[in-house]
Amino acid sequence: QSLFSIGFNGRVGIGSSTPFAQLSLGPNAAITTTEKSLTDGATVTVNWTQGNQQIVTLGGNRTINFSSYVGGQILRLFVCQDSTGSRTVTWDSAVLWNGGSAPTLTTTANKCDIIAFLASVASSTATLKIYGAAALNF
Repeated sequence: QSLFSIGFNGRVGIGSSTPFAQLSLGPNAAITTTEKSLTDGATVTVNWTQGNQQIVTLGGNRTINFSSYVGGQILRLFVCQDSTGSRTVTWDSAVLWNGGSAPTLTTTANKCDIIAFLASVASSTATLKIYGAAALNF
């Protein structure tokens, strides 16, 4: 089996000799990235081009903003409390939250929350939106 192929139709296959989409992975392939550590500060800007999994440890109450996202991207953001805890986050206004409001993050010292974001273009308005949901208290 070919490890890499480019079909006559412009499709690229990794681990597949018959790519079924513009980019397709064979049955034993996976996409992995290195987790990006973000710099803590009053405003933390998450640049989506720097990886689909990023982590920040909060050293105070913070504002988290997003940059450089495009429709179809998925981002996992680990938000961790420092050894003091009780840190809060104000989120980028572009985020639409599951249930209509931002989650209440875990404030226990040294605990983390996982926040997942999906950037999508609304077909009716062609507006780029970010949808967010959380798994809390790890």
